[in-house]
Amino acid sequence: MDVDLEWAVSRTGDNYRVKGMFLNPLVKQLGAAWEALSKELDHPPRMGRYLPFKDYPQRDMTRLMFHLGRREFPGVGAFEAFRRLSRNDFGVFAASTLGRVVLSTIRDPIAALLKMPEVYLKVAPGEWTFHAEQVGRDQVELRFGPAPGIWGAQLGQVEAIVQYFDAEPEVDVSFDEERDDHVRFLIDCHR
Repeated sequence: MDVDLEWAVSRTGDNYRVKGMFLNPLVKQLGAAWEALSKELDHPPRMGRYLPFKDYPQRDMTRLMFHLGRREFPGVGAFEAFRRLSRNDFGVFAASTLGRVVLSTIRDPIAALLKMPEVYLKVAPGEWTFHAEQVGRDQVELRFGPAPGIWGAQLGQVEAIVQYFDAEPEVDVSFDEERDDHVRFLIDCHR
């Protein structure tokens, strides 16, 4: 399934935000293309640099990721491009002060995934709900919705979390029968 930029942006409400620390790596990757793309944003940063712990519109992140994904991964659809790009988000989080504090208390992928909803709503606040539950020895169910933009981003983030703890993720994706913007990941963490 492939989607266009306007569809992705239209799925992201005004109240969905993201910390600037996740936008700065995109700006760096965009390089010379950043200047032209910044004119398409709802709220471009002052002087071209996002403040790490300030909230910015997730719509702007969607626009940047969409353009970067098309450039970096021209042979794949938007969902897969977002998945690949978002695998870097966990490294950005882990290097932050908040990330170091949170990760100092976590020793395995199951605990990290169970902590994800709480952390996610701090670094990407919005009008969505997150719920995580351990449903097997090495299995977590993560449900969230309404999912803004392209949920491939959350899939890439989940995969990166599991891999950080030296496990391999196997993720089954499904949707609420009544709402296609409510996503369920069933994550197996193979060690």
